[in-house]
Amino acid sequence: MSQTYPMAFFPRRAVRKLVTLLACIAFLHHAHGESATGAGEHGKTDTPSTYNVDPSAADQGGQVLQPDNTAAAETLGAQSGDQENAAQHGVDPGREEGGVLLVAGSDEDELELDASSSIDIVERARGVYINADLRTGFFADENEDFTGETESSKSWHLRWRVAGTLNLAEGLRISARMAGRCSSDGCQPNPYLKNEIPTNTGVRAGDVTLDSLYLHWFRTERNDVAIGRLQTRFVARGGVFNKSLDRNDSNNVRVTWTDGLHATAKLKNGWTGHFIGQYNATDGAGNVRHEPLDFSENRSRLSYFLALENVEPKGLLVQRGVDLSWLPETLRKDGISQDGRIEDYWGLVGRFAVRWPQMTDGPRLRFSTEFGFAPQTPTKTAVGLPGRGDADGLAWNLTMSVIDFVPRHSLGFNYGQTGAGWLLSPQYQPNERLEEFRYVYKAQKNLTMEIRLRRRRELVRSTGISGSRQKLDAFVRITWRWEGRRFVPFWR
Repeated sequence: MSQTYPMAFFPRRAVRKLVTLLACIAFLHHAHGESATGAGEHGKTDTPSTYNVDPSAADQGGQVLQPDNTAAAETLGAQSGDQENAAQHGVDPGREEGGVLLVAGSDEDELELDASSSIDIVERARGVYINADLRTGFFADENEDFTGETESSKSWHLRWRVAGTLNLAEGLRISARMAGRCSSDGCQPNPYLKNEIPTNTGVRAGDVTLDSLYLHWFRTERNDVAIGRLQTRFVARGGVFNKSLDRNDSNNVRVTWTDGLHATAKLKNGWTGHFIGQYNATDGAGNVRHEPLDFSENRSRLSYFLALENVEPKGLLVQRGVDLSWLPETLRKDGISQDGRIEDYWGLVGRFAVRWPQMTDGPRLRFSTEFGFAPQTPTKTAVGLPGRGDADGLAWNLTMSVIDFVPRHSLGFNYGQTGAGWLLSPQYQPNERLEEFRYVYKAQKNLTMEIRLRRRRELVRSTGISGSRQKLDAFVRITWRWEGRRFVPFWR
């Protein structure tokens, strides 16, 4: 059984792991510091851009930092003749990511691979573009039950993804991506092609599916529309972390998706409006949603999402946004197993991020926070809590990152609290208090290593339980991305 020091943040075992981690950091810096400095630091840019290239087109949590490829982008732009079109679309034409421009993506401080949605990716040149990414890691966790007994497990996980994009005409493209998972629990290939995810966290180990398949109409100066199977993400851009209280498809090694339509409108002063209309199958959605949300009612087939976001720097602010989720007739007010009340579920989220000092080279601090509120929540009884009335619908988180405390090395801390009535987040469980420490080492342009230590505890003690539940977990994770190749079909 783990014992905790009085007033200590982590239990003794986690503290020992943290000391070992810091020793690894010192070793890595000693071994690679000179080559990192000589090769040029990541996150450098000569002039700030309203829209910057993002590392995630994953995640999910993809994640790899993008380098400053200004010279290569200018050459490619001259060859394709798309410099003017890119500028009209609100894209800095001097930025290029393996032939794919991330329009409303993250900036240079972001270390997570997946921070952008499918609609944010704009293909510069005509033809077929192929790219891929691979994420693998070792995961360990220790669970302390309500009697004080502990149970631990260790596992290995891998996620692979291969994407292809075909430009059909100027401003029109079709894109698809195949994704699969493996783990120490199984890796036998199993095709999976359904609307809903098979587990409450995504596809299973061994499953192979299409997590993206959509038609994208873009370069209209003010509007974009994508329809099909999409990746949708609205995250607090916190540097080491890209966390979300409501929408972040395929984070970590998960594979999830959004079936539906995503439309954007470019507004004044750097603001962008978003609308997502999502289809949900009877057995569930394609992204993470928590019980007692249920999609068996006819009106729950469609859910809706509206957002306003601005990632144009203004003073210390580098992001501000607000969004609203509406899931009609999905909330089983009295619990999944009860034939009780069925209500609409609403979730309102506000987020912002700041950076100091205002530069993208050298050590700098990055802060982000989110606040969420659900006005209609399940009863306490429905979610296993004592007392009468409804569960708490408040949720919030705070992250702090130190970017490049030495070149290519970054640290971050994340704290969050999620009420038992907040049912939308893929990264924060209902009725949870979370503390997380993360270290990121960007070994190469497309290769990143991360180490995480995390503690999760119940926010409110569950009904009939005499102890305090706690879960400690850690991972060492590596993400690699192949920036891809472009092919020109014979008929072009």
